[in-house]
Amino acid sequence: MLQLGMPGRQTISNQTDAAIGTSGKPIRVYDAYVVSGGTAATVKLFNGTAASGNDYIQIDGVISKSVGISSTNGILFPAGCFADVDANTVNLVVSFVKEL
Repeated sequence: MLQLGMPGRQTISNQTDAAIGTSGKPIRVYDAYVVSGGTAATVKLFNGTAASGNDYIQIDGVISKSVGISSTNGILFPAGCFADVDANTVNLVVSFVKEL
């Protein structure tokens, strides 16, 4: 039986790569939105604690606009989720639930 923990939302800005939620802990990502600057951004979400894990999702932005992904059931990152953002990323907002 699936058990979910507390929902969370995390914002990443200033082109800083970061773990989503608690590093290395399983989470389920429901939404991820990217705001691009003057050049289209590329954001990758990896399964793991660094950009060396398996890349699960890539979001390619649109110049000076936001773009995102959404999943009704969420996407499970069993080894944790790590966001690798590029220099064109203004903000990344991720909604998730920690798996228990």
